[in-house]
Amino acid sequence: MASTYTGDVIIAGNQYMRYRGYFEANGYSINDSQYRIDYYARVEMTQAYEWGVGISVDGGNSATGVLTSDPGHNWWKVAEVSGSFTINRETYDKTHTIYCNAYGTQVGYYGSAGGSTRAQLSFNVPARPRYGVFYNANGGTGAPSAQYHYYGYDMTLSSVKPTREGYTFLGWSKSDTATTASYQPNQNWGGTNGNTTLYAVWKRVEVSIMYNAVYNGGSVNGGNTYTKNTYYGEKVGSMPVAEKANYEFLGWNTKTDGTGSYIDSDLILKSNVIVYAIYKLKANCYTKDSGKQKTAMMYLKVDGKYITGTLYIKVNGEYKQATI
Repeated sequence: MASTYTGDVIIAGNQYMRYRGYFEANGYSINDSQYRIDYYARVEMTQAYEWGVGISVDGGNSATGVLTSDPGHNWWKVAEVSGSFTINRETYDKTHTIYCNAYGTQVGYYGSAGGSTRAQLSFNVPARPRYGVFYNANGGTGAPSAQYHYYGYDMTLSSVKPTREGYTFLGWSKSDTATTASYQPNQNWGGTNGNTTLYAVWKRVEVSIMYNAVYNGGSVNGGNTYTKNTYYGEKVGSMPVAEKANYEFLGWNTKTDGTGSYIDSDLILKSNVIVYAIYKLKANCYTKDSGKQKTAMMYLKVDGKYITGTLYIKVNGEYKQATI
């Protein structure tokens, strides 16, 4: 923006003793937070002798001068100033007015004539740019609404947290593929230059399934238990097989006595699960029936109860352990 002003003031009491002021200024934004005004002003005189003059610009410089000879009808530059100053831009448009003051005081020759003039220029100083922070749930739901701020002014990021089934919200990032968060809800956000989109950063929830074979007396993968780690929403997949001497493995159940649900590889895990091996006693000996060998169960009678256990059999004159 460029503005100019010229004035021609006749000195009181004498039309032959005159001076005038010339004022020019240019205003423009130099960045998102500052506005600059460059100015130039001068005082000129004509038909005068030994006049003292002065000029000043509000917010800027001043100068004085003395005309010691009569220039006749020609205008003669007596004093001039130039410079610049900056104004902070606000969060709203505002009008800034600057003034140029010019005055003259007779030093001699024509008596006590004198006068002054004042020029003003107004500039519309634009507001600082307003930028937005936009939230992207990045696969989740419930992202906060957009927030806006003016350049150079901080704000606080929204406290609202999105949600996503099977995931933990870690925070926000400028990248939609980030695995670590750079920003957190309620964090201070500086007055950045430009719009910004923040993407939710997620971490998959880990769950596990424990296969307990020992509770009912068996083993799995050579140990008492076996744990498989996976992620929320994933299928169980392949399952281990439990073992117990003289017993048949029936499967994995949610209850220790087998009265719960048997699981299979299609079970979708949404929390940590413990399942128990369920067994069925199988034959531990053979009997001959009608000339044919058939499987059978042999029991020990202990305190009136029939149980399986360990006994000793004499083979070739030696006693050896046998499990029934």
